[in-house]
Amino acid sequence: MDSPQEQAGLAWQTGVWNRIADVYLREIDRRFEPVVDHVIARAQLAAGDRVLDLGTGTGAVAARAAQLVGPNGLVVGVDISADMLRAARQRVAAQGLTRVSFREGRAEALPAENESFDVVLASLSLMYVIDRAAAARELARVLRPRGRLIAAVWAEPEACDIVLFQQTAGRFAGPPPVPGVGPGALADPTPFLRELAEEVSRHGSSARRSASSSRALARRGTRWPA
Repeated sequence: MDSPQEQAGLAWQTGVWNRIADVYLREIDRRFEPVVDHVIARAQLAAGDRVLDLGTGTGAVAARAAQLVGPNGLVVGVDISADMLRAARQRVAAQGLTRVSFREGRAEALPAENESFDVVLASLSLMYVIDRAAAARELARVLRPRGRLIAAVWAEPEACDIVLFQQTAGRFAGPPPVPGVGPGALADPTPFLRELAEEVSRHGSSARRSASSSRALARRGTRWPA
């Protein structure tokens, strides 16, 4: 069960994303298109893949993934924000995509069955997870044997202007209810990757999942290979 602090943190985050959903769709989405492009390229999705898009937001990644997995594949987008999910549903409806659905939920308690996805995508979402140990357990649980985690997170403020701006502006506002979340929180992904590898190893025959996950998440922020 979440602590009162974690419950307050989740409520605070959900409120922020609900309030910004329309502005995000209208003004911010297009600025993150290069990140989406890299995540999709690294995922190497194939027809028939079953994909979970964690922190789907307005559905930009989910929509791209649905186009690649085709009619025999499936994409499920998960987000804590009902208003973001509303925008995501509008997006895929406008594009006529039928093999994609959206569920309200969080990384610490994914609304999905065991070993139900070939790929988990997490584009600029993992650094907002409050309980990363719980998220690691859930990712290991829902991925099929030889499944893959492809993630993008922001780098440290010295290498990423948006994180520097957020930290600078944050000095003039009250602190969030929980520490250690937000842009830059996974600039060093090593502790989370260690937790994920430990959880994967507990699944015995599914231990092969960890290698591709580690390589993907280690590509931090905008530090992509040429």
